[in-house]
Amino acid sequence: MIAHNDLVALGVVSGARALGVHAPDGLSVVGFDDIPLAEITHPALTSIAAPIERAGAVSLELLGRAVAGQRTLPRTLRLPTQLVVRGTTGPVREETA
Repeated sequence: MIAHNDLVALGVVSGARALGVHAPDGLSVVGFDDIPLAEITHPALTSIAAPIERAGAVSLELLGRAVAGQRTLPRTLRLPTQLVVRGTTGPVREETA
């Protein structure tokens, strides 16, 4: 499962554990934003690292331009991301019938 952010992902890991499902054996979990806490939890959280500060700065810049009446055609901006694989993800299990 891919969560909205790392804190939600850690909540999923904790909730699943309370139900007897452990990551990564019974469930793979990925967060998004790679907060420092992600690497020190047990198991360490797999996360997608992204330049959150840069995304916020670009968003404010574009919003400021729009408010000032400097509207432009919609465009796609891509910022670099990286999957940081840690202990909450594992290989897909083969189900036997």
